[in-house]
Amino acid sequence: MSKPILNNYKLYLLVALMFCSISAVDSYRFDDYSVIYSIDQNDNFYEEINLKIYNNNSDDLYEISYTIPQETSNLTFNSSKEIDSYSITTDDAGATEVSVKLTEPIGPWQTGDLLVSFTGEVSDIGGKKQVYIIVPAFDSNFKLSVQLPEGAAIVSPVKDVLSISPRDYTVGTNGKSIFVEWEKELTSEEKYFEVTINYVLTGVITPSTTGENNEDLYRAVSIVLGVLVVALIFFIYRNYNKVKMINELQNEINGLNKGLEISHLNLQNKNKELQRLEELNEHVLKELDLSKNKLKDYELKINELNEEILQCRDQVGNHTKLKEELNSKDAVIKSLNDYKKLSEELKLKINELNGLIGEKERYIIELKEKIGDYESHKSETLMNILTDDEKQLIELIREHGSISQKEIVDVTGLTKPKVSRMISDLEQRGMVRKVKIGRINKIALSEDLDGSI
Repeated sequence: MSKPILNNYKLYLLVALMFCSISAVDSYRFDDYSVIYSIDQNDNFYEEINLKIYNNNSDDLYEISYTIPQETSNLTFNSSKEIDSYSITTDDAGATEVSVKLTEPIGPWQTGDLLVSFTGEVSDIGGKKQVYIIVPAFDSNFKLSVQLPEGAAIVSPVKDVLSISPRDYTVGTNGKSIFVEWEKELTSEEKYFEVTINYVLTGVITPSTTGENNEDLYRAVSIVLGVLVVALIFFIYRNYNKVKMINELQNEINGLNKGLEISHLNLQNKNKELQRLEELNEHVLKELDLSKNKLKDYELKINELNEEILQCRDQVGNHTKLKEELNSKDAVIKSLNDYKKLSEELKLKINELNGLIGEKERYIIELKEKIGDYESHKSETLMNILTDDEKQLIELIREHGSISQKEIVDVTGLTKPKVSRMISDLEQRGMVRKVKIGRINKIALSEDLDGSI
């Protein structure tokens, strides 16, 4: 295959692969997926890729990122959610990384859209034009439409090779241009979808100043194109097996070319990665040498530390005994300190008690003085509060030492009830007491009056 064909394959292959990066994002998917190619008279094409995005995540979707493994021209983005900003970076291998941020996010379980467009040039192969399109396959409703320039006629690039592949296409015209379309349910298991169209320009059709001439011209072109399509279908029908084999071979060649381009990009990346790994390996080797030297120093230090540890263990053994003795002494000292503290507290208590005792002794002395004074005047005081009959009774008892109640009645001449009442009153006041002598109770003075006056 010639170099122009490879360049053409590379262009379309890399453009299509940019969407593979989008599909790698598990948080969203493409429900509807359409690609539109429009080719003008100068073999320049304008490509639009429309994506209906479904957010199958529980978070708002603000950003869509993907990688285009080629340099792009006039790359633009549009969305009903509006584009807030986007960034485009190109690495040394020519791959373009794009990050698109939406002004309004796509909410959880909701849909949004994104339109990606850019321009390019159709390749010329020996005077014939060839369009090669390859796009990644997603689980989606897919439609691809190619509008050839005015005056284009579909031809076979070489003998016995299909002009259009794959075969499940439809052809239409608007009277000026030919449309080739594919519409199907894509699955991710197909991996990619490839299209090849070969055409030539039979001449540039310019509109005349007379409308009738234009209509006649368009009608003539439509008839010619219809005849060509019918002839092509008849030719394909008669040569089905041969064409099928050639088609499969062409697809295989296209796949190999695609794989070759991918392998070339992978090889460039691998070479860069190899260079990076070599530099990293060199750096690691230097670090390893430094680590070995440090390890030797650490081993020497470890040996020194082991010797110091052995010495410390011997010292620790002695220190352990000393520590045990010290702990014992500390316990004794603590106990003594507790005793000292308790002694000081008791000393304070004793001083307080001594003070209280001094006060009590002084109070006792005062009481004794008061008692003595009371004792010396008690009989006189008690006698002063007695009636004459009570005084006579006291004197009678003092004179006899003890006397019966009957004797008191006989001596004093007082009535028996009165004598009994007087004795009871004096007994309650503690001035007399009853003394049992034999079977008779006699009345005697109490200790307070005995020997006084």
